[in-house]
Amino acid sequence: MTGLVSQAGSMPPVISNIPISFSGHLWTRHLASTAGYTLIVYDYFLTLSQEIEYIWGAKWTPAKVLYLINRYVLIGTQTFILMEHTGMFYRSHRTQVDFLQFCWEYTLVGILSNYFTMETVHLSVLLRAWTVWGFHRGSFLLLRYERICPYPTRLRRHLKISAILFHIVCTFGNVFYMFTW
Repeated sequence: MTGLVSQAGSMPPVISNIPISFSGHLWTRHLASTAGYTLIVYDYFLTLSQEIEYIWGAKWTPAKVLYLINRYVLIGTQTFILMEHTGMFYRSHRTQVDFLQFCWEYTLVGILSNYFTMETVHLSVLLRAWTVWGFHRGSFLLLRYERICPYPTRLRRHLKISAILFHIVCTFGNVFYMFTW
């Protein structure tokens, strides 16, 4: 027994060469992701009738836009991530360059979805604070400029650092997994 996952024909080479203990951790992560995704989809169908009644027919406001974007972007990105976990996007005839390009695209989607989710939370807090302060135009402008002025710098710094780190881990995944597990 070599301690490695057996070479399966449809299994990506990155997965087939990792230690068994790490593959167990990956399996646990996939199960947790699937359980979380199941709850998101269950919540979606559970509240769809109320969403149609109260949200879709209402006039367009910043709160409505934030709600719809947050709800559907979350489902879309989680669907993409779970499809990737199943190996649906893996093709055995891919070259190393194609694999690296896929790693980069997957990393970029992950980074942007995480950042987008964090920013929708920040904007929700901004709208809540504006509501508590009585919808005064001056208070909204103050809160908005506090968030928007550093936004390009913060986004650029976050994407640059995260993209570099995630791309390094994805590119050198085999070596990284062997050293860390």
